[in-house]
Amino acid sequence: IDFFKPVDAESVRQKIQHNLPSGINLINAKITPISKRSISQELKASIWSFDLEAIGHSPNKLEWQKAIDSLLLSEELIWHDIDKKGRPRKRNCRPELCYLQMNIQGNKRQAILPPNGIQMQLKAFIDPIGRSIKPLQIKHWLEECLGHPIEISRVQRDEIQLLEC
Repeated sequence: IDFFKPVDAESVRQKIQHNLPSGINLINAKITPISKRSISQELKASIWSFDLEAIGHSPNKLEWQKAIDSLLLSEELIWHDIDKKGRPRKRNCRPELCYLQMNIQGNKRQAILPPNGIQMQLKAFIDPIGRSIKPLQIKHWLEECLGHPIEISRVQRDEIQLLEC
């Protein structure tokens, strides 16, 4: 948040926290000089949770885990897309993949999973220009590993980590 005059970071954090919905917690606040790099360059990683469901195939937990392991062990995770000018581009996203795992703890979210579905958690590093891996990319690469289409649902970003707090 930009202010037109100097403020005390902690008092602003408390005032904002008071107005946020339950479940959203501001852990820390700090003053960033205007001449410093942008806030997007302060981001370190994001943690996502999402559900995946195999369509037309029912992989067991071992098959899911093998597909996940193949992503984690790969040297390259190539993503193809198109830049703002419509030109095709590709990049290796593997350096941004920190961890990817199935959630196997029993919780309310898992209770409504279909029999051929899993709940995932992804931690992805954010590079200095703001690029990172998103759950949709994980879905794509797992489809390639499993050889079957997958639906993704209930995508949520659980946490954004800053370089320093």
